[in-house]
Amino acid sequence: MSLIDVIMPVFNGEKYLSQAINSILSQTYTKFTLYLINDCSNDESYRVMKSFKDERIVLIDNETKLGISGSINKVIKFSKGEFIARMDCDDIADNRRFELQLEFLKKNKEYGMVGSSYYRLSPSGFKIGTKSFHPLIHNDIVWKMFFKNAFTHPSVMIRKSSLVENNLEYDESFSTSQDYELWSRFIVKSKSANIAQPLLKLRIHNNSVSSKFGELQANNSATISYRYISRLFPEESFGFDEIKEISFKINYQNQKIRKSNDMTSVKVYKSLYESFKLKYPESDSKFVRREYSTNILQILSYNYISILKMRWLLYIFKNFPLSFFFFVTKNYINFIKRIIKLFLTRN
Repeated sequence: MSLIDVIMPVFNGEKYLSQAINSILSQTYTKFTLYLINDCSNDESYRVMKSFKDERIVLIDNETKLGISGSINKVIKFSKGEFIARMDCDDIADNRRFELQLEFLKKNKEYGMVGSSYYRLSPSGFKIGTKSFHPLIHNDIVWKMFFKNAFTHPSVMIRKSSLVENNLEYDESFSTSQDYELWSRFIVKSKSANIAQPLLKLRIHNNSVSSKFGELQANNSATISYRYISRLFPEESFGFDEIKEISFKINYQNQKIRKSNDMTSVKVYKSLYESFKLKYPESDSKFVRREYSTNILQILSYNYISILKMRWLLYIFKNFPLSFFFFVTKNYINFIKRIIKLFLTRN
């Protein structure tokens, strides 16, 4: 019996599908079953899947379209492997991905999931920038998950027992951010980590979910953040509108908020930070402090005029100077343009 069950849902993925499948079949760890799920594709995806003649492949042809969440849940229910590995049909896995993730989970029995850093790929397959990082240790992941996904979905390997014993599965009502939603429940029940070495090449293109469903994804992310924070701090009274406003300002600055008060958002975010430190007193790490300070600046920059509030500028500069200079350098040109535009429209 295979130790790892690899799940790859496919909907109209013919263009990059062969590369994705070959990257799995080329793994240095070979004891796995690869479930290829044709989710009612109307291109040549099914033909591409059938062209692979490898005894480790199980081909599933959905009679009705189940979506990513439904397709994964379907396979998890009858899979026999001890571990579940996710993979998308347009990405490329490093050939040591399974070997290294399996080694980590075998050594660390208290961990239920492990992801990794990754490289971004252009549609034509060229690397975009340097490697992208996620937080590596559990408590840093807990902090980042307040408003951002701390895992790259097709990079994760999950201990199946952690799902079954905690009655966890993908919420099929979410058509976007379904992985973020599951992780927000998962990490409350089980420890998690990311491996620093990039074990995935993630393709960025116009057919990606974030490109096609920006507004829906923004609203789903805000809902997930609110539920996750309420789950972690049931004794606190953070309001949905407050959390949604912070989520938009940190992640989706192109989404408009009818009534926006940056200073109120900063105070709520600061209160979250204090609650986190009380619940996880050993977790005031360099990563957490950097994320905290950078996100405050991100919140203040939503209307840009708020960033002129000297009290908060001095607070960030004094306590988190590196984050302050990183943010200002990164956003300098856009910052100046927005300030000029703001004053021109007022005059």
